[in-house]
Amino acid sequence: RARLRRLETLLSVERTGDIPDRRIAARAVSDPSSPFVRSLLIASGRDNGVFDGYAVLSDVGLVGHVVSAGRRSARVLRLDDLNSRVAVMSQRSGARAILAGANDDRPTLAFVADPDGWQAGDRVITSGDDGRLPQGLPIGTVLPGDRLAVDLDFLASTIDWVFILPYEGLVTPDDVDVEDSETQPSQVDTPDSPSSAVTAEGTE
Repeated sequence: RARLRRLETLLSVERTGDIPDRRIAARAVSDPSSPFVRSLLIASGRDNGVFDGYAVLSDVGLVGHVVSAGRRSARVLRLDDLNSRVAVMSQRSGARAILAGANDDRPTLAFVADPDGWQAGDRVITSGDDGRLPQGLPIGTVLPGDRLAVDLDFLASTIDWVFILPYEGLVTPDDVDVEDSETQPSQVDTPDSPSSAVTAEGTE
């Protein structure tokens, strides 16, 4: 019952900005064989409509994005992994930066264009400036200190269920013809695992 309530919470998170209505819920497990230090496996893949680049969220905030999708499972790179880079903004000031993972619980803001636009307590959300993720996904809060470290929202709760946002990133005009001729870009297969995914269109 508790898991069902949490799943219902996942599927009813308020949508803002250009966050898509459709979302796919899936079970998440640890990923000990991953080439990344901080990643997850989710029991949902291409057969469920999950593809590389899609955002993955918990019931409290952005966890990361899909980096490899197989038929019935996918690998998720977490925000706190060293290889993670996400375009972000201050919800208060609109100042831009890149959230850079460091294989610890406190990623930092890098390439800060306007240092005066950031202060402790600022809510950090995706900016959408990289064209890969929608704007407005909740990430965390800026911590006191000179490092501009961020306290990630998703670390505050257990990650056993997540939802995936099937967001189509921006394409350049030169890519339009290619996109129109392909239903989906080619994907890198991962070992298939039994799927326990739940697909939801909008909010029930």
